[in-house]
Amino acid sequence: MTDPGFWTPAADRQQLWRTALGSALTVAIWIAAGLGLVWLAGRISVLPPAMVMDTTRWVGAAMFFLTFLGLHLGLAIILPLLHRRGYPSLLGPDHRLNRSHFRYGFLAMLALAAGLNALMAVEHLVLPAGVSPEVARLRPTGEWLIGLLPALALILM
Repeated sequence: MTDPGFWTPAADRQQLWRTALGSALTVAIWIAAGLGLVWLAGRISVLPPAMVMDTTRWVGAAMFFLTFLGLHLGLAIILPLLHRRGYPSLLGPDHRLNRSHFRYGFLAMLALAAGLNALMAVEHLVLPAGVSPEVARLRPTGEWLIGLLPALALILM
């Protein structure tokens, strides 16, 4: 991403301490918001946090994706305070999403998937005999397809 539109808004305030402090505060807000969300869901559902975040269930998987809202909240709070710029400035000079964002994300996802599949193809060469992880289907295909649309909505949110 060498497009000047991405880094020009940050050029006026390029002190390293801003980046370090902003990163630390953003992560702190992200963690606090995620824990608060899990606590709130536990209070509402009268379940322990481990059950709320059980990702083998649809509710736990949804909660996992909802915790990423804390990251966006942290960025929305910290960017104006430390860098005097808004959250939309992270999206480029036109301050909105475009097709190239999705293309880069899709290519990164494909590269990651290819790398992980390549590792799985050679894991038997590295691991001792008999310790290869089992691959098991968590839920039937029909049930998985029913949950796909809500999961995609939470991921893209």
